[in-house]
Amino acid sequence: MLNCMPGVASSASLLTAAFRVPSAGLRTSSCLANICWYRLRRGLPPNGNERGPLTDLPDWTFADGRPTPFSTSGQQRRHAANRQVAQQALAAMESVDLAAKADELRQRVQQAEAERLRPGLRPKRGRHAGLRAGLLLLVVYKNIKLVAPELPLSI
Repeated sequence: MLNCMPGVASSASLLTAAFRVPSAGLRTSSCLANICWYRLRRGLPPNGNERGPLTDLPDWTFADGRPTPFSTSGQQRRHAANRQVAQQALAAMESVDLAAKADELRQRVQQAEAERLRPGLRPKRGRHAGLRAGLLLLVVYKNIKLVAPELPLSI
């Protein structure tokens, strides 16, 4: 017999025990197993009253708005499981937010470092490009004629 919930007696075996169907008579196990797999493939619980508003919501409410106690231990267990899933989701969202902030801070630090280094970087224009520019500025600023041995300059 196919049981879609291991460890739990299938409804087919319960049906056979309750109605004492003879072995040569009506067989319902394959039909019930197909219904079970049909529900599981669609994301539904194997049993129709396992979850939903009839099982999750309280049977009655107080008129003054007080929270109602759980009517079954299943409600209490589902409430605790839902609370745990919600806490895990919040923790995951906080870690994602923290990672996003850390990445933003890292990018800002990289951008500030690039801005700090940008004025000191100039493109090269030959073997002695920096030396020529420095000598030329010195000569123009002080109005001095200077001739470097490698670099003939005349102003």
